[in-house]
Amino acid sequence: MGVKEESLELAIKMEKESYHYYNNHIEGAENPLSRKVLESLAAQELDHVDKVKKIAANKPIEENDYQPEDIENKVQQLFESFSDSERDNWKESNTNIYRHAMELEQDTYEIYERLAKQTDDDIERKFFEALMQEEEWHYESLQNVFNYFENPGDFYATEESSTWPWMNT
Repeated sequence: MGVKEESLELAIKMEKESYHYYNNHIEGAENPLSRKVLESLAAQELDHVDKVKKIAANKPIEENDYQPEDIENKVQQLFESFSDSERDNWKESNTNIYRHAMELEQDTYEIYERLAKQTDDDIERKFFEALMQEEEWHYESLQNVFNYFENPGDFYATEESSTWPWMNT
């Protein structure tokens, strides 16, 4: 049967909303790490829109080719390009952007999860599960950076920092 038209339209709408959120906050980000994370997430949301549009054009659902390391590698390269003293001067503000973005990713994940459970079609269920996985990876990336800025002492001391252990240098 395939993915229903209304499911595809909803997914495109949600991914575009996420893109606009990230893109609208890039310029206001007060440090390079925040900008890079937001840029990466915005670009990936556009990739999601393209994938959904391909599915809407009756192209087969491709294997999920995105990996969480994609964001991490970009952020790590930027992070390591700054000295410890430069990183110490990064402003800890804008964490409200991350807090809201995590809520956005969580809400989107929950909608996809609900839709995956409601469908009887395996193709549609797999479609929503793939989107859920990507939303989960985005959430984890945001949470890592949020914790780094909001609670740096806790970040270094807790297991949460093991996701991106290179931030502990």
